[in-house]
Formats: sequence, C-alpha cells, structure tokens
Amino acid sequence: MKSHLKFKQCLPPILVSVFTGTTFWALLKPSAEAAFQRPAPQVQTLAQAPVPFELEDFDFWADQCLLLSSETDYEKTLESCETAITLRPGDANSAIWFARSQALFSLARYPEAIGSFNQIIERTPNDSISIAYQCASLYQLARLEDAVDTCETALQIDGNWGQESPAIAWYYRGLALQSMGRLETALTSYDQALLITPEDTTVRAGLCALATELGEPNRCSLADAAIAYEQMLATTPNDATLWVQQGLVLEQLGRFAQAATAYESAIALKPNYSLALAHQCAALNELDAFEAALAACDAALQGDGDWDRLGPVFVWSQRSTSQIGLEEYALALASADRAISLNAEYPGGWNNRAVSLWHLDQLPEAEHAIETARVLTKNIQALFTESFSRDYPEPELLFARQSAVIAYNQGTILQSLYLSETASNLNGQYLARAMEAYETARKLQMDWQPMLAAEPSFSYPAVLETLLNDDFLNGQLLDDRLFSSLLTNYATVHLYAGNGGAAVNRAIEATEYNSEPFEVWLNLALAYASNGNYAEAQHAYQVASERDPERLEPSNIGYFLGRAALQNEDYEIAWNYYTASASQAPERADAVVGQGLALQGLISRGASCNAEAVLVFDRALNLDPANAIARQAYDTLTQDTSFVRGAISTTVSENSGCPIQFQ
Repeated sequence: MKSHLKFKQCLPPILVSVFTGTTFWALLKPSAEAAFQRPAPQVQTLAQAPVPFELEDFDFWADQCLLLSSETDYEKTLESCETAITLRPGDANSAIWFARSQALFSLARYPEAIGSFNQIIERTPNDSISIAYQCASLYQLARLEDAVDTCETALQIDGNWGQESPAIAWYYRGLALQSMGRLETALTSYDQALLITPEDTTVRAGLCALATELGEPNRCSLADAAIAYEQMLATTPNDATLWVQQGLVLEQLGRFAQAATAYESAIALKPNYSLALAHQCAALNELDAFEAALAACDAALQGDGDWDRLGPVFVWSQRSTSQIGLEEYALALASADRAISLNAEYPGGWNNRAVSLWHLDQLPEAEHAIETARVLTKNIQALFTESFSRDYPEPELLFARQSAVIAYNQGTILQSLYLSETASNLNGQYLARAMEAYETARKLQMDWQPMLAAEPSFSYPAVLETLLNDDFLNGQLLDDRLFSSLLTNYATVHLYAGNGGAAVNRAIEATEYNSEPFEVWLNLALAYASNGNYAEAQHAYQVASERDPERLEPSNIGYFLGRAALQNEDYEIAWNYYTASASQAPERADAVVGQGLALQGLISRGASCNAEAVLVFDRALNLDPANAIARQAYDTLTQDTSFVRGAISTTVSENSGCPIQFQ
C-alpha cells in the first residue's frame, strides 16, 4: 500500500556554482587581459618611426597633446604628443612625454610605454609616478617579480606623483603579488591603497575580490564587491573582464538576473568569451531559461577557451543542468559523464549524473553517483577550510547550499529505491537513509534562515559574530519551491515509517513555503488522515482537489479518507467515507469494496454486520467480477455457519445489530 504516496518530484540539478572557480578560487584577472596573449612589440625610438605632420608649430602640437591627454581619444593624443616631440626633441618637457607615455599605456602598448616613461626617468630619476606606471606595464606583461620591485622603488623614492598618488603603486603591487599567490601581502597592499584613496572604486573592487577569496568579510563582503564593480563599470564600461567579475559576484549573491545581464554585457564586447558564456549559461539555468542556457553553454565550448581554473568541466556540468531542465535525460547524462571525465573530483558532474539516472529509472547507479557527489563536497569543503583556517560566511554559504541540494537529491533517490520492487530486501535501510538525508537538508536550511532575515548582505561584524557564536549561518540555501518539495517528500517518508505526527509537521511546513502544488496538499491530507485528524484531512483534500480537479475529484476524497480510517481501524468512520465516495461515483468498485472491508472490521469486533457485508461484496462483484478482494470476502462470508440463510436480499433488518446506516 505504499505506491499511492509516490509523487514524482523533480530533482534539482546542481544549484548556483559553488565550485565555479572564480571570486574565491581564482585570482583577480587583469583588466587588460589581452595584453598577455599579444606578442610584445619592440620599443621603437622616434627616429625609427617619424610621424608625418603638416603644421610645423611646436606650441600648437604641445598644447594639443596636453589638452587631449585629459580625454579618452588616446590615438589622437599620441599623434599630437609625438608630433611635438619630433619638432623639438630637446624642448619637449616631461609633461609632453608623460602624456605620450600614458596614451601608450591606455592603448595597451606596454613595452613602448615602458620605454617612453624611461625618457622621463632619465631626466628626473625621482619621478615616482612614471616608475609606478612602468610597474603597471610590467604587471600587464606578466613580468610579476619586476613589477613588484618597480612599484616598491616608486614607493621608496616617494618623489614626484604629479596629480596622482602612491595609491597606484600600492594597487599594482597588490595585483602582482596576488598573481604570484602571495595573497596576504597583496591584501595589505590594497589596504594601503585604500587608505590613500578611500573612494577609488578600482582599488576597492580588487580588495573585495581578494578579501572574498581569503574569507575576510570584515574587510569587504560580496555585497560591497558588487557595489564596487558597479561604480567601476560606470567609468569603464568597455572592459569585458570587469563585467564577468561583476557577474560572478552577483551570481554568488543569488542575483541571477543581474548576473545574466552582466555576462551579456561582457559577451557584447567579446562575443567568443568562453568564461562569460559559461557563467551566462549557469545564471540562465538558475532562471529556468534552459534553452537559452544550453545555447550559451554550447557557445562557450566553441569560444576562445578563456576559462578560470576549473576549465571546461564547469560548462559540461551546466550543459547537463540545461538538458535536465529540458527533460533530455539521456543527453544530460552524457554531458555529466563528460564533465566527470574532465575532472572526477568535481561534485557538480556527479550530482547531475545522479539526477539524470534517477529520471531514467536507473536507481542503484543514481544512488552511487549522489553518494560520490556528497563525499566530494565534504572533501572539498574540508580542504578549503583547512587551507585558510578561517570562519567566514560567503564560502560557507555556498558549500552549505550545495550540500543541501545534494542531500535533497540523495533523499529522493533513496525514497525511490525504497519504493522499487527490486530492492525490497533493503527497504528498511533505504527508508532510514532517506529520512537522514532529508533531515540534513532541512536542518541546513532552517539553520541558515534566521541570519538571512537579520542581514542578507553579510556585511556587518555584529551579524558575523552572532553567526559564529551561535553556530548559525546566514543565507537562503533552497528557494521556497524547492524547499517545499523537500518537505513534502520528507513527510511522505515519515508516512512510510508510520510517523503520523512527524508527517503532519513536515507537511504543514511544506504549505508554508509553497502552498500551490497539488502534491503538497495531498500529502498534508494523507498525513492528517494517518493521524486520525479526519476533519483537517478532509479540508486538505478539498484544497488539493481545487488545485487539480482531474487528479482528485470528490469521490477520491471520500475514498482516500475511508482508506485512512480503515488503516486506523476507525471502521464506522471508514464506512461513512467509503459510502460518500460510492454515492458520488456509483461505478467505483474500489469504494464499495472499502465499504465491505469496513463492515468486516466491525464484524471482527463483534458487530452483527454479516448480512450487510455479503450484500456489499455482492455489489462490488457486480461492478467488478474479477475483484479478488471482494470474491474472497464474499466466499468466506457465505460459507460462515453463523450466517442466516435468506439474508441475501435487497433489504436488511433495522434490528440486525450492525451500527451503520445501510441502504
């Protein structure tokens, strides 16, 4: 009698990318990333590359050079400055050379910029700002050791900074140190830059990204990072890498629509940007836009191959998520297997393999896959925590979220195994393990919710202190719809185990998170009925019927309530509900059989309902001659020596001694 409780809930594919690699796994990418792939041009002297000009007026070109240097037309700035220098090489002052050098830097012509800044340093060796820009150029050329040394030279000289400040040297020193893996020292360098220029959004974005990676929420939270990137992009909207960085932060904050927009901006600037396309796929999956997500994943695989540390395994896993959403389970399984072949330690691939196999009814294989995902998640979390030896909210939130999803999926797979005929010898084990998995997911969700209500941005030290002291974490792990589905399944498992009270509690919780699905109310009704709360059960059944009239018409309500009362040995109540069902649907043989079973229960307690029972089972056989239950009961009753001959008639005596109203 278990099968009627099996509702085919949809297992979720892996939720937002906990192990995407960027933000707290990877290092901050440079803004001018393309410079790393470009062959370094040779530094040219002006004599080797004269600039043609028509107006031979040094003052005009000098003024033009300095005027344009405050604009963003770097090509024209460069042309004007070089014309002035060509006209009077000896008269060209440091300001003209600096404008030329800055233009070269802004055009990502870093080797030429280094040579141009050298022209200034040879004249004024204490020109710290020129040395700082040489450091920045060296960083963009991935000459990291040289970059650190050069920035430190600029800071030690502490000479002329012009209209800028030492913050630029501290910032690029931080970027170079970060790229070298010297993260703590890099963070200190960013701190120094912010002390000088606290409103500098570029520096704050760099600090936020690294602070998040190191788990330093008091320095900068994910929410602060999102604001910093927004401010930065307001002045630098044409940097595809910055858009991706912003998207990654928004994604980890659960702001998926905004993240998708950020990735779209990056793709508009760099159409084949694999990393942006991959995370656009992930964000669209979270928004249930599976067709668009699949297209983005496929484009990422055909893109420029610019990935984070995780590489294409993330794309194949997200591709599998899209295909699960499109109900293409065989294809989803193939994509998940491809992800696993690329990185067998990535939990997302194993989770999606489990979900695909579950939908394909390959339950033992699904169980193995989800257990592997669970173990890998724990291993990665332990390694991550051990590596940094800190307590911090955001990464822990992400790990908890993935753990909750996997626990939910594991419970659902075990529940299906419990119901499968092939695993009947392990039913007890599967039931206990399913209950444990659901409780794990539920506890994670309930523990995190109070802090979400207190402070969703994770920004304030007081909140963090409460989190750590009370052993609570802040955040929403599963959305209301998914959590309601989990609780519905959990209530069902309690029903299997005969825990009526616990089933009612979990079923009520399910309605609090999502009261729309038919299954939620049907489960609540079953839970109430199993506990003998028939009035509440009837109300829940009626709501379920309103949600989906085709699945639960009025005759079904009486039938289910009658069956519950029969199981609870409330035989008169069972008779009344079965009778109501049969009156609403006279052709229902199962309802009439239920009437007979209720009468048999009364007979077992000494009631004189034999004649009534024979008539009822006779009616059932007229409706369904092949009904085995009715046939066996009828034969047994008619062979009973206590049965009064001639009792089979269209009426039954009112004084028969049977405590029911029989018609």
